Amino acid sequence: MFPIIIAAAVVLYLMIFYYRDYYPPIFIVLVLLTTSVLMVEQKINEWWAGKRKMSADPSLRNFLYTYIPYYKGLTPQQRKDYEHELEKYMLKADFFAKLSDDLPDDIKALACIYPAIFSYQTGINLGKKYKTVVFYPHPFLTPDFSEEVHVSETNLEDGVFIYAIEHLHMGYRGSHFFNVAIYETACAWLNEHLEGRIVKEKCPDREEIFKLGTYGDDELSRYFGMPPANDAALLIHHFFVFPENLEKDNPELYESLIDIFGDYHVLTNKPIIY
Repeated sequence: MFPIIIAAAVVLYLMIFYYRDYYPPIFIVLVLLTTSVLMVEQKINEWWAGKRKMSADPSLRNFLYTYIPYYKGLTPQQRKDYEHELEKYMLKADFFAKLSDDLPDDIKALACIYPAIFSYQTGINLGKKYKTVVFYPHPFLTPDFSEEVHVSETNLEDGVFIYAIEHLHMGYRGSHFFNVAIYETACAWLNEHLEGRIVKEKCPDREEIFKLGTYGDDELSRYFGMPPANDAALLIHHFFVFPENLEKDNPELYESLIDIFGDYHVLTNKPIIY
């Protein structure tokens, strides 16, 4: 790959400063060759990720069982299938850490757990588009939100998840913390999946959604850095975090979401298979 790129750079230099009629065709061939190699390399990586046998880290498997109700509610075989989906997502994703080169695998996993759940459960491959994850060590500003310091964001056009590491981590500590990974994954899923229209049509107003949880709009805005704008994504977040409350307050909406996302994460009165 690098020799081809270097050759293309040399030819480009010669075209600019020592032009000959045969330089442009050579340059075009080298560019096409580089593009072809990149495409083939990506396909090989995707094929390898799909064929590779799952060998989940025991510590990751223990984390999933302890902190992810969805995973805990799966059968042993379904857990293996989901682990494979998670590994594929992590292998295909590109991770970038701002202000640091040290990015532990467990932090990468926190960003991929719910995209893998949504992909596995609904059959849409979020990793095909949303395969870039950027981590900040603190709340941040971005070009899309240049006046509001915030803790997470999804660039729907470029397929990029952006997280402040501390807040990403806190979302897995319990229902009293907002899980930014669920919310941002829901934003991406709603943008890509046809069934997202159903969720948007049936979504109640924000006041009704916040009644399901343990924090209000003002509290979440202070925590998040700005009011989360996507009500349907907020509803999906609360469906995963406060399912019993949603079932009690709005059984019809609850059943509609069960039809899409399943009820594996609803562990009340459900026997757990170890």
